[in-house]
Amino acid sequence: MISKDMSVSLVLLLRSEWIRLASVVVACMLSGCYSLKQVYYHGNLLSTRKPINVLLWNYDTDPQLKKDLEFVKDVILYAKKSGLASGMAYRTYIQSPYPYVSYTVQAAQPLEMELKKWSFPLLGEVPYLGFFHPENRDEKAKELKKFGYDVYKGAAGAFSSLGWYDDPVYSSMLRRSKASLAHLLFHELTHRTFWIPDDANLNEHMAEFVAGVLTPRYLKAHNMLEELKEYQQSEEDRLLFKSWLRSLKSSLEALYAQDHPQQLKLLEKQKIFTRFLKDRLPKFNTKGYQRLQNLEWNNARVLAYALYEPQTEPFEAAFACSKSKEVGSFLRRLEGIMENTKDIPKALDQMCDKGKVY
Repeated sequence: MISKDMSVSLVLLLRSEWIRLASVVVACMLSGCYSLKQVYYHGNLLSTRKPINVLLWNYDTDPQLKKDLEFVKDVILYAKKSGLASGMAYRTYIQSPYPYVSYTVQAAQPLEMELKKWSFPLLGEVPYLGFFHPENRDEKAKELKKFGYDVYKGAAGAFSSLGWYDDPVYSSMLRRSKASLAHLLFHELTHRTFWIPDDANLNEHMAEFVAGVLTPRYLKAHNMLEELKEYQQSEEDRLLFKSWLRSLKSSLEALYAQDHPQQLKLLEKQKIFTRFLKDRLPKFNTKGYQRLQNLEWNNARVLAYALYEPQTEPFEAAFACSKSKEVGSFLRRLEGIMENTKDIPKALDQMCDKGKVY
C-alpha cells in the first residue's frame, strides 16, 4: 500500500516530467509531427511508471520482479561509483505494452555505404528513427523502400533521453540475461554522461567501449562467475563478427567506388553478400550470432550493425594513457577536449599529453 507521502512524491515526479516534456514540444515542432508524436507517446508511457522503491516495499510485487529491480539498483550504484552520471535515472519502472520499448528504422542508398540522417533539435543529426509502436516503424520502412532505400528494421529494449528525462526501467529490459542487462545499463548511462551532437558513431562506439570495460568488472566484483563466462564467450563471438563485418563493409565500399554501370554493381553486391554469408561466415558458439545467416542483408543492416561494433582499441589506449581512475572522469575530460576540436584521433591523443591522474 502506498502512503500519502509516496503518493504526493509520485504526483510531483510525474508533474515535473511532463513539464520537461512540454519544454521541448516547441523545439519538436520544428522537426514535424514525427517528434510531436514521440513526445506524446513517451508522455503516456511515463504516466504509467511506478517508483521502484515502492514496488520493492509492496508485498504484492512479483518476487522475480523484485530480484530484477534490486539487480538494476545495484548496477546503477556501481555505475555511479565508476563516475557515470545516473541522476534520477532508472528509479521508476514501466510495464511495456510491447516486447521492446522502441522500434527503429535505418536506411541507406543501395549503392552507398552511408546511413540516411535525420536532424532534430537538441540531438543534432541521427542515423535512425525510433517509434513506440511497431506498426509506425513498419509504415516508415515501407515509405523508405518506395524511395529506393535499403532498409533495416530493428528494435531496442531501452533508450536514453540523454538526461532530459529521468529514464525508467522498462519491462522489456528485464528480459535480458544479467550480464546483458548490466551491459545495457552501462551503455545507456554513458549516453547521459557523454554526448557529442551530430556524431552518432562516436557516441555509440564510446557507450559500447564503456559498457565493455564495466560489465566484466562488475561481474567479477560480484562473483558472478557463470555470468562472466557466458559474457566472455559472447564477446569472443563478437570479435569474430566484428572482423567479418568490417571485411564485408570494406568489400562493399570497394565495389561502390568502382566506375561500373549501376546494374552491374547491384549484381556484384548480391554476389558479395552470398559469398560472405555462405563461405566466409565464422563458426559462432552463441545462438545470437548463429542466426545471422538467416537474416536479410543489405547496406542498411551492415551500417546499423557497424554502429554497435566499434573499434575500441583507440579508446582503450587513450583510457590507459590518460591514467584516469574511473571511466566517468575519462569521459568528462574527453568531452571537454572535444569542445575545441572535432578531430577524434587528435582529441584522444590529447588525453595523454600531461600524463596526469584524473
